[in-house]
Amino acid sequence: MSEKSVKIPYIISALKGLNAKEFKRFLQFLSTDYFNHNRNYVAFTELLHKHIKNNLNYKLEKENLYKLLHKNTKFNDLKLRHSISEYKKLLNEFLIVDYSKKNDPLKAKILLYILRNKNLKYNYSNVSNKIDKTKSSRKSNLIDPTLERYFLLKEEYDFAHHDTRISKDKIETLVSSLDQYFVLENLKLACEDWINAQNTYKHDYFKQKINTLLNIYPEYNLQKDSLFELYYTLFNILYNNDLESFDDFMPLMDKFDKKLTSNERKNLLLILISYSIRQSNLGSSAMGQKALELYLVGLKNKVLLDNGQITRYTYRNVISMLCVYKRYDESTKFLEFYKAFLPEQDRENTYQYNLGSIYFTQGNYDKTMEVLAKTDFIDQFDKLRANGYLLICYYEKKESIALQSLLNSFERFIKRKRNLGTLKEPYLKMIGFFRRLMSLKAKDKTKIKQLYKEISSIGQLPAKSWLESKLVLMLNKK
Repeated sequence: MSEKSVKIPYIISALKGLNAKEFKRFLQFLSTDYFNHNRNYVAFTELLHKHIKNNLNYKLEKENLYKLLHKNTKFNDLKLRHSISEYKKLLNEFLIVDYSKKNDPLKAKILLYILRNKNLKYNYSNVSNKIDKTKSSRKSNLIDPTLERYFLLKEEYDFAHHDTRISKDKIETLVSSLDQYFVLENLKLACEDWINAQNTYKHDYFKQKINTLLNIYPEYNLQKDSLFELYYTLFNILYNNDLESFDDFMPLMDKFDKKLTSNERKNLLLILISYSIRQSNLGSSAMGQKALELYLVGLKNKVLLDNGQITRYTYRNVISMLCVYKRYDESTKFLEFYKAFLPEQDRENTYQYNLGSIYFTQGNYDKTMEVLAKTDFIDQFDKLRANGYLLICYYEKKESIALQSLLNSFERFIKRKRNLGTLKEPYLKMIGFFRRLMSLKAKDKTKIKQLYKEISSIGQLPAKSWLESKLVLMLNKK
């Protein structure tokens, strides 16, 4: 932080996360004396919104901010910091209040708690009797319906326990509701953590855990017409490769649609897509096609859109998969149609990278070089892939000087970056293989065979199939 400017990343990030309707409600919130005693926060918010909308530098001049917050007073750095701190508290307060308004179960829980602690028995009974504790409309994104039922039953139990000994039936109902939540939550965790569990001890841990729980609580095993059925079906797909249930899962999601939040629908779909891609990587072309169709259905139904926006990862993955299956016309239409749904600050560069990717898979190397040359990469992993494309383009176009220059600069980039994880070594190997390929002549059959053998023996290697194809051509050349 410089002396003349201030950075407020938490506030900027939170404001960026508000959609248009939420931002409007926040301005109304700030205009209410009950919550906010500094009306200048409205002008302060509008200034920040302007910076966000126009993607301006988020370093803000202290003097300008102070004039907005404290008109006609002399600048005081401590007072400015205090005002920003109070604004942050107000922003957090709004997020809580705004989401609470959408959450009837949470409001009911809080109201019952207040009435119980004030010992307002008539009011408590009146509110409690109007709540159906056997089901949930599931409009809320904050409370799981099974946990919601437990909360309300527990509140009812606590109220009754103040005055008299509770009946056996009521305590059994309460305990049963907690058991239901416990079993279902374990099923959810097993499904949500499936991707991480694949290469660790957790895969067997979750299989044993769920089987043990269902032996202890057999009444929940394959329980129909509940979320247990949905998550247990997904669990069997993920952990037991139950492919027969795969095609049944989407109709099940539709069946329980009203019991799922938008986030749950999105996460379930992404888990199913990840599973399909994994099966595709293991050799199942049909599962790759299913992953693509799940992406397209999820976007059409807006399940995979966040506040009306598509992430650059989903955008890239769909285009890449359409190209893999040579559906080039669809990939171009998708590229153009969903460009407007990309976050504004990432839009143009994400679009350019994926346009270059389409040109590359079509073998249009001139266009690939032209587009990628003017792309400012947001994601370093996109830069890795793009440089891999350019290496192939330069080789195919016999641009040996440009190829050698890129090999050197690309190698320095990879060695300098410390957060490339498992991709670092494969890309360095790829660069080494490119250099050896460039040094070979058609008559060096023994060296060509040796290089082909080395490349074929490596599992994960960028441009592997392309390198192999070049060596095969050299072997067949007389």
